[in-house]
Amino acid sequence: MSPIDSIKYLKQMMQTSFAAMDPASGQVKAWVGGIDFKWFKYDHVTANRQVGSTFKPILYTLALTDAGLNPESYIGG
Repeated sequence: MSPIDSIKYLKQMMQTSFAAMDPASGQVKAWVGGIDFKWFKYDHVTANRQVGSTFKPILYTLALTDAGLNPESYIGG
């Protein structure tokens, strides 16, 4: 399997989650914890995760602001 074939194959099994609630009543409107619970017995909605990846955009924004950059600044590759 070539690298591009591998990417195409794994893209079909993208692991993601979604939960939606009514803010007024707290009623759960939608809950999608993964692609297929029959084969992947892991609920991504209730899973415990490290905060590192969630915190990165906040940290990067602070670093760019401290460097005197703004959203319109160009940063070369």
